[in-house]
Amino acid sequence: MRKTKAESEKEIVDYILSVGGAIKNIEMDEGNSSYHQFELANGETRYWKNMSIENLRRLGFYLESEGE
Repeated sequence: MRKTKAESEKEIVDYILSVGGAIKNIEMDEGNSSYHQFELANGETRYWKNMSIENLRRLGFYLESEGE
């Protein structure tokens, strides 16, 4: 059975946290989409499109003061 976007997103965030987190998030907006490039603590780079606010918070990249 195919995973949902939410399940896949949770998996990648869990992985990022398991390797020490992301030290940098480069966000690029294009139209209605937001593209994220995460530089990980272990030297890897991971990409994601339209990450949820909940998971950005888990990674430490979304602050309440930014609004919703």
